[in-house]
Amino acid sequence: MVGLALGALTGCASADDRSAAPEAPSGPKNQVQVEDRAEALGIMDPPEVAVVRETTPEESPQVMASCLEEAGWSPTLHPDGTIEVGPFTPEQEEAYNLADYICGEQYPVAEVYTTELTQEQHRMVYEHTRDEFRPCVEALGIHLGELPSLEAYLADPHQDWIGDITGQVKQAVSDGRIDYPNEWLVRCPARPPSDVLYGAS
Repeated sequence: MVGLALGALTGCASADDRSAAPEAPSGPKNQVQVEDRAEALGIMDPPEVAVVRETTPEESPQVMASCLEEAGWSPTLHPDGTIEVGPFTPEQEEAYNLADYICGEQYPVAEVYTTELTQEQHRMVYEHTRDEFRPCVEALGIHLGELPSLEAYLADPHQDWIGDITGQVKQAVSDGRIDYPNEWLVRCPARPPSDVLYGAS
């Protein structure tokens, strides 16, 4: 069974094995990026694909699922943005990877959502993390690492301050506080909505 997170192939997954945080979606815009994506999917001679329209990060999973369904597959879209398809044979997997590639190229996430955030946008993410995300997660009984000061965060916005919470997430599932590993990210979005975050750019 193949699982996709926000349109990106992540490998085999079951409905109960979606513990990795969804990755930021990517929208390949140049030939190198297109070739890299094709290579990752095992496509040696990728077809030329015209863009139908660009998408937002929020709508990308639903658009990808709909595109795959129109291509003849039977995707299941989960609340965390994971798309599951399969199980199928190795021959079918090759055909599926091609469909995934084509759908991703037809409906890429707009480039504005995939470029590095500005200082002001990083500040918005920090404030969202401090005021919304962290309290929400800790209300679920999942304790995160110490959030750095605003100044320290802006100096290195990609630092891993959360720490390893895998054990806590597994325990939360076991206790029934969440139903599946990524539900904490569905209930507590790590970023402001795209129309808020990117509307300020």
